[in-house]
Amino acid sequence: MRDLQKVLEIVEKKSWSKIDGIGVDLFTASFIKVVYENVNDSNKKRMENLSIANLISVAQTLMPKYGMSK
Repeated sequence: MRDLQKVLEIVEKKSWSKIDGIGVDLFTASFIKVVYENVNDSNKKRMENLSIANLISVAQTLMPKYGMSK
């Protein structure tokens, strides 16, 4: 949950940050948090083990489906 925890900290602090050398903005972090909060427990466990690159990939895949994009 290391990278996901850092994403949640970005949302809490309302500021961008670098995670493993990848810049993560508040918009992306907030979207990842919303996805995490709305998936079932099995998928939460999967997300907790994803790297930041994979979490961002999930967000980028889902954003257009919800009419959102960067």
